[in-house]
Amino acid sequence: MTLEPLMQHVAVEYDNQHKADLFFGTLLGLPKIKTMVLSQELSHAIFGIDTSATIETYGNERARFEVFVRPKRKKDCTYDHVCLEIADKKEFMTRCEQYGLKPFSVDRDGKLLWFVRDFAGYLFEIK
Repeated sequence: MTLEPLMQHVAVEYDNQHKADLFFGTLLGLPKIKTMVLSQELSHAIFGIDTSATIETYGNERARFEVFVRPKRKKDCTYDHVCLEIADKKEFMTRCEQYGLKPFSVDRDGKLLWFVRDFAGYLFEIK
């Protein structure tokens, strides 16, 4: 059975807001469409990072990037992740568990956010 994933966004981490604006805004020509702050609590629950972070979202109808800006970026613990939209999220999570992966959810204002790390440790957000 194919689950037909659809790429929602790619998240990367930058240590400098100006460099993020330069790359995503100037070089790629993507408008900044949203700015938000990830709370320390959500940051810890999802990524295991005990600080808050500013998230700048750049995108258009073809590409979307969430850029987590954290001045003192550490290579061993990042906000990097890929967000996929899966047609049957429940079936996908069941299949992940059958192969030994451990999907997890985090409550964000009454809404469950779902994640799974792949066999290489990469984090995927599942919508």
